[in-house]
Amino acid sequence: MPCLACKEENGCLLPLYLAELIPADHVAKAVNNIVDLLDIRNITSRVKVEGCQVQNLRMMLKILF
Repeated sequence: MPCLACKEENGCLLPLYLAELIPADHVAKAVNNIVDLLDIRNITSRVKVEGCQVQNLRMMLKILF
């Protein structure tokens, strides 16, 4: 079963966007870009097909870092 879609450019309930709240030179932007480049096939291949969809694994890694 595929992971839930997650896009940083999705709007919130408020008329704010997450990307606009983080300065361009913030370390979070670097972590975001680095995790996007990582090969995580080894992790995603272990996701079980049964049950509910899992959260986006790239986003979970970004939060962990």
